[in-house]
Amino acid sequence: MTNNDNTTAALRIAIVGGGAAGFFAAIEAKRRQPSALVCLYEKNAKVLAQSLMDSGFDLVSGGTDNHLMLVDLTPYDLTGKVVEKLLDSAHITANKNTIPNDPQKPFVTSGIRLGTPAATSRGLKEDDFDQVAEAIAMLIKEGEPAVEKAKAIIKTLTDKYPLQPMH
Repeated sequence: MTNNDNTTAALRIAIVGGGAAGFFAAIEAKRRQPSALVCLYEKNAKVLAQSLMDSGFDLVSGGTDNHLMLVDLTPYDLTGKVVEKLLDSAHITANKNTIPNDPQKPFVTSGIRLGTPAATSRGLKEDDFDQVAEAIAMLIKEGEPAVEKAKAIIKTLTDKYPLQPMH
C-alpha cells in the first residue's frame, strides 16, 4: 500500500465513521423528540385528568404530565379492586393501584390508574375524553345503578371509533 492509498483509506474511514456518528446522532435526536401520537396521549390525558378533577376527584399528583394518572378513591370509601371491576363492567379498563400511604393492602388498594394510549390509538379526541371522565365519575359516585348509563356513553364512543382490521 502506498502512502496515497493509506491516506485514501484513512479518509474513507473518517467519512464513513463521521457518517455513522451523524446518523446515530440524528436517531438519538429523533428519539428524544416525542412522536405526534405520544403528544396526543398526553393532551388527552390532561383533558381526562382535568375533567376528573372538575368532577371532584383527587389525582395523586394533582394532574398529569404524561399519559397516566392515579385517582385517589379514599374520599369515596371505595377500593381500587372494587372500582376496577365496576369500570370493567362498563367496558372501561383501569388498574387498581396503591397510592402514597395507602391504608389498603397492595392487592386491594385505594386508587386506580388510568391511561389514554389505547383509546387515543383507537381515535378518541379531547372532547371524547370529557365523556369518558363523565362515565368514570358516574360509576364511582353512583355505583352499580350507573353501569348501563356508563356503558351507553362508552358504546357511543366505540361506535364512533370502531376498531380497524389488521392487514
